[in-house]
Amino acid sequence: MEGHFPIPDSDVLVVLGTQMFESPDTLESKVRRATALFDSESAPLIVFSGGKKVRGYDVPEAKLMRQLAIERGVPESATIAEPYSRDLLGSAYFSRLMLDEINAPYGNVDIITEGYNGTFIDFAFRKVFPSETGIGISALRSENSLRQIYNQMLDIALGAGYAAGLALLPQGDMPAIRTALMMMPRYYSLDFNLLQTAA
Repeated sequence: MEGHFPIPDSDVLVVLGTQMFESPDTLESKVRRATALFDSESAPLIVFSGGKKVRGYDVPEAKLMRQLAIERGVPESATIAEPYSRDLLGSAYFSRLMLDEINAPYGNVDIITEGYNGTFIDFAFRKVFPSETGIGISALRSENSLRQIYNQMLDIALGAGYAAGLALLPQGDMPAIRTALMMMPRYYSLDFNLLQTAA
């Protein structure tokens, strides 16, 4: 499935953590969306992705979102916390890594995010997952129309640069993607041991 659209029936939901200007309220909105999709049987498994800490909390955002989802009634066995990623490529890489560890299918992946970064989310996840994987995006809409316009402009401006930076990576080549992540010490210096041992 091409384009920035949700996939009605997915094998897995991937809920991305905070991006620029987001708040704990945005995380909760993403959890509500993921919970509603899970309850409607749109997907049997949710990966909460993100290693940053959120204002007012002392745990990675992935673990916080997972806990919020469990409190809303999602079974713990249907959730995965991915607390390592610092950027979109990392989110895609570590999400696939953790799905592979439990042999979970990912024929269709629906990604829950805020609306401004669809272009480079799509590009990053298509780089990491096999070509036959369908990538959908369920984007939360901002209630602020000026914010929405700004988000769209940011998506266009940053998407081209992000795509150019990843263009040479072979699609689905996990060792090559791991090497690319290891070349980002600003984000991943604390996780080099994890990256070195990850398959």
